[in-house]
Amino acid sequence: MRKISTFILVFGLSLFWAGVISAQVKTAYSDSTAEQLEQMLEKNSNNTNLLLKAGMFFQQLGASGDKKAVKKAEKIFKKLLQLEPDNAEALCWFGSVLTLKGRDAMLPFDKVRFVNSGLKKMDRAVELDSGNVSIRMIRGNTAYALPGFFKRMDTAVEDFEFLVALKESDTKSLDDASYESALYRLGTIYNKRGELDKASKFLEKAAISGKTKYSKKAKDLLSQIKG
Repeated sequence: MRKISTFILVFGLSLFWAGVISAQVKTAYSDSTAEQLEQMLEKNSNNTNLLLKAGMFFQQLGASGDKKAVKKAEKIFKKLLQLEPDNAEALCWFGSVLTLKGRDAMLPFDKVRFVNSGLKKMDRAVELDSGNVSIRMIRGNTAYALPGFFKRMDTAVEDFEFLVALKESDTKSLDDASYESALYRLGTIYNKRGELDKASKFLEKAAISGKTKYSKKAKDLLSQIKG
């Protein structure tokens, strides 16, 4: 990676973690739920389904700013991956946790190191299960939100275009919010690249779909493009 200033690095990563992973799953956060999960894990420490659910729960707490939850999620996913090294979904979530470790790291070098490590885990997860919608959503949204110096926007395009094609071939494969989000984000990427025909194509699809907030955002951006 080319040399970058500490200010740009920290500022860019702070923007990334302000909004990237918090929308990946919807989980009800509570101290009682965390306690229940930890109690269940004490009794069923090798239950891989439980480990996955608990890891996702604590990852979400970590995404909201709970540093202790990040450490718990890391421990849980390491345990799960010891039991099932090729569990693609666990590997992807573990990659997400590592990006949160990067958020919490003190030194800029460590921030980049953890993010890159997390991205490698996500890439491996896609290799293992390229058709997994959750994995593609997690990696795509992460790549989209990363600062530009990580050079991962092509990854976002790959994942979002995969998700769009999947939805259009099987309407039950993806929820409307995820579909319109992928369309809108593809539109923004191609707009920034100056590929306005491609941008308009994806934005028009999102605007026509019209079921979530991304439809309105797509309409607004489309009107700016067309002037």
